[in-house]
Amino acid sequence: TVVVLGCKPSKALWARVHVGVEVHRATGATLVMTGRGESGPMAEASGLAAEHLVLEDRATTTRENAERTFELLGDVPVTVVTQWWHLPRAMRHFRRHFTRAEGKAVWHAHAGAVREIVAWAAHLTGRA
Repeated sequence: TVVVLGCKPSKALWARVHVGVEVHRATGATLVMTGRGESGPMAEASGLAAEHLVLEDRATTTRENAERTFELLGDVPVTVVTQWWHLPRAMRHFRRHFTRAEGKAVWHAHAGAVREIVAWAAHLTGRA
């Protein structure tokens, strides 16, 4: 299962969706779009049929992305797609729920890297 982590509509989200769709097409794996629902229409705009998508539209944080995806799927192998600077923290959350979780780094759209430093600080101090 390929899990594309959502974020606000941006170049970063388009890059994540693009990589997620590529992995789906290469493997045939189910594609889960997390977050507030913006990524599903983007995947469809990339030519992916709606029946190949699972939408998780309640999560508002990376931790919730992992929790809600686990609630939807159970403990299945997942490949988590997000920017390289977000991937280490995302994997910490997903590995708490999934026995087999690997990451797929997106190497485009670096604008959120500074925000990620703040998110790590919150994560390490227990506030996220």
